[in-house]
Amino acid sequence: MPEIRVTDMFARANALDLITYIYVRSISVAEQHAAMLQRQKRDTKERTIILLKPMISEADLKRLDDDDIFKKTAKILWSYLDQSDKAYYHSTIARLLCLFHSRKPSEPSSDVEDLIVSDLTSINR
Repeated sequence: MPEIRVTDMFARANALDLITYIYVRSISVAEQHAAMLQRQKRDTKERTIILLKPMISEADLKRLDDDDIFKKTAKILWSYLDQSDKAYYHSTIARLLCLFHSRKPSEPSSDVEDLIVSDLTSINR
């Protein structure tokens, strides 16, 4: 039977996965609210509209972006891919980097993409 290694890396990865999921859903709901407000300003008819409440407030979403939480975490995760003792976690790390990269699909580029391109094109590499 193969050895099952359990460390806090997987617990942290699950926490990051959950935070990213909630972040993405909250951004989506906030964008729906903004779009609805624009429609209501243009529309003269009275309508009843039901929207979900975001799980993370817009102020907290802004704070997460301003604090560069995803960028800082991506930098740490990217550095783990370079360490052979962390090879066991490569698939988990790659999945998280992919999640971070695609957390704002409306943006043409991401912090993760910039980080990876910068590192791969660095002279010191």
